[in-house]
Amino acid sequence: MSAAGRLMRYLQEFGYRLTEFSQKYMPDHLQVSLILTVIAFVMALLWGGEGGTFCDPITIILAWGKGFWVLLTFAMQMCIILLTGYIIAVSPPVDKILAKLAKLPNPEKPWQAIFLMGLVANILAFINWGLSIVGAAIFTIYIVREQPKVDFRLLLATAYLGLGTTWHMGLSASAPLMVTKPELYPGFSELFPEAIPTTRTIFTPWNILIFLFTLFFTSGFMAAMHPPPEKAVTIPPERLKYVEKWEPPEKPPKEKMTIADKINWWPGWGVIFFIGMVIWCIWYFFGLPGFAGGAKGFAGLNLNTINFIFLFAGLLLHWYPVSFCNAAMSGASRIWGIVIEFPIYAGIFGILRYTYLAEAIVQAFVAISTPRSYPLLVYWACGILNYFVPSGGSEWIITAPIIIPAGRQLGVSDATITLVYAWGDMMTDQIQPFWAIALCEITGVRFREMMGYCVAVWIPYMVYMSIYCLIIPLTL
Repeated sequence: MSAAGRLMRYLQEFGYRLTEFSQKYMPDHLQVSLILTVIAFVMALLWGGEGGTFCDPITIILAWGKGFWVLLTFAMQMCIILLTGYIIAVSPPVDKILAKLAKLPNPEKPWQAIFLMGLVANILAFINWGLSIVGAAIFTIYIVREQPKVDFRLLLATAYLGLGTTWHMGLSASAPLMVTKPELYPGFSELFPEAIPTTRTIFTPWNILIFLFTLFFTSGFMAAMHPPPEKAVTIPPERLKYVEKWEPPEKPPKEKMTIADKINWWPGWGVIFFIGMVIWCIWYFFGLPGFAGGAKGFAGLNLNTINFIFLFAGLLLHWYPVSFCNAAMSGASRIWGIVIEFPIYAGIFGILRYTYLAEAIVQAFVAISTPRSYPLLVYWACGILNYFVPSGGSEWIITAPIIIPAGRQLGVSDATITLVYAWGDMMTDQIQPFWAIALCEITGVRFREMMGYCVAVWIPYMVYMSIYCLIIPLTL
């Protein structure tokens, strides 16, 4: 066997063994959030006081409760993006496109399906992380139908790549977009006297280069791990029903339709409201003569605008409002995980935000830094924090007032720190079940079933990103 063949066989065995281990010992994602809460509580006891000292448990509990509901708006946004994404994906036009795309790989070479999924997940995440959450999750259903020999655990881990490795390099990157308009965020006007344009962060050659490398490396790495046929775990029969093709309701005969039926089945609703949505989007992104307040460009792309577009695009694509509502009822059963778990993670955010724990963690890394090592230590400190606060914008608000001034003292530019923070915020996403909630709910899989493959790709990803942080220019 050639060296390349031996390496591929090793990767296959490595991913397979890790996944077997995680299925046996890794709890479900709800239990993970509870365990992380306990860990954060213990850490706050030890280092949550001012100056990294002991913090009394009552203060921690109060901080936990204070943070518990701060993500309600975000949770609602996530519910809508998951629901509307599902509605669009099962609409007849999109159904045909996804089905054709899923047929491109050779069914006898399941690694091709894995590679395709990696490209789709990463590219969607670069465009917008919300699109990747829904688009990659829905695409797994079509791959499973058309590629029966693909290992579904590896497929789902690959669908998670966008949220785990590339989203904070892309057009919806929280930190780089927030510093373009620092006056919109509490305390940022003083912290950033001058805005930092995306040409110094997202669109710098250093970020584009590492995105392209990650796009092909992670997709190829996952494809190389596809187990041989005798070890591949295909979709089990009891789960086939979960991914069965959604069928639109049958339209009743015209002569039997009541006035209410005609209103319910009138396609004009979708056309009218879609036109209204398009006009608003033109004003919002590009501006309209005589109407102030628009022309926000890429910086205006956020969860609210995506949900606005998805909602009325879904209504148009289903053509009939009854079909739209039927799809919505089917998709609604898949959002319970977001409703339950987002407040739990918000409680962890409260422990970090309203005690001195986050500051203690970051300061510990800063204290041992040199100018050249500072980007790497920021990457690691923010990666560790991300496992407890898996929200790029929230964590940036916590850490920016600490890492930006320290970086200035060491001669590291604000743009470099912002970009390294963005990468660090993703460092542990691939092994954090928070963002996999939508993926798990759409596909009916448990996070532990794909955790082994997630860890397998996370190890080399974390290594080469750490090396990259050691060579990035300090004055972007």
